[in-house]
Amino acid sequence: MLATASAPEGITVDGNNVFFTDPGNGTVNAVSMDGGAVTTLATNQQKPRRLVGDGTYLYWSNYLGGEIMRTLESGAGTPSVLTAASEPLGIAVDATNVYWIDAGTGLVKAVAKGGGSSVTLIGANGGQPSGELILASGALYYDEMANIPIGFRLPSGPFVTLSTMQEDVQAYDFSAGGSYLYWASFGEYAWYNLANGALGLSYVAAVASGQSDPTLGADSCGAYTWNEVSQNQAEIPGVWMLAHTSDTPYATLAPVAIGVSADGTPRLATGGAYVFWANPGGSAGSVAGVYRALKPQ
Repeated sequence: MLATASAPEGITVDGNNVFFTDPGNGTVNAVSMDGGAVTTLATNQQKPRRLVGDGTYLYWSNYLGGEIMRTLESGAGTPSVLTAASEPLGIAVDATNVYWIDAGTGLVKAVAKGGGSSVTLIGANGGQPSGELILASGALYYDEMANIPIGFRLPSGPFVTLSTMQEDVQAYDFSAGGSYLYWASFGEYAWYNLANGALGLSYVAAVASGQSDPTLGADSCGAYTWNEVSQNQAEIPGVWMLAHTSDTPYATLAPVAIGVSADGTPRLATGGAYVFWANPGGSAGSVAGVYRALKPQ
């Protein structure tokens, strides 16, 4: 374990540090990728949920506070409000703007990184965005109320509904790594080639379908997931590696265990040689905190 926490949720990394929100005590925090003392970057936050960094600033969604916030990753200065929001969740950032899902209104909005008035990018014509948001190759990807994955090319579209050729895979979480976008629904993991638009579906061997809402991280090697996997008739909650090596549309992946200290719905991030996850705890033997594990070689 890198750091203890009350009930951590959002997690992201840069080259040196792991940043995480802790809705359990209303804080935003940083810890070295190698462990050590935790630095509290913000306090008295009203259920901080997702967060993202740009190398200088850290941005997060204050779900109950109805705000998009930012502070310096270094911990210097004071956190500031960029703009008002309505139950903000998923958040993304590029060179000029911060984007988020306004779950209270079912919109995707944007604000300049320096703050100011927000603008609506995606309204009723884009479904009803509800949870996760990721920016990859100049497009925003999100899930709407029915968990259908949708892409929106910046700055003005068009919309692309992502579905596999054989069946739809509902999007409970997104991640992007290398030239691929991944999303997941229980024991099914779909991928989208950002370079050529190819779509595919992977069934994970021995997954206990329907046990948990999976979460994802990704890098150029493939996707990393938290889920419950059945092995030898035992359901093992944990963090698993799902290697993706080609554009074969349909395949069965054999997950490789890389960490089993997890409970609830831990969110994942990758950096350097490690996978990191924010474990909210909640059951006997599961200690809330931020964990890491070496990626499989």
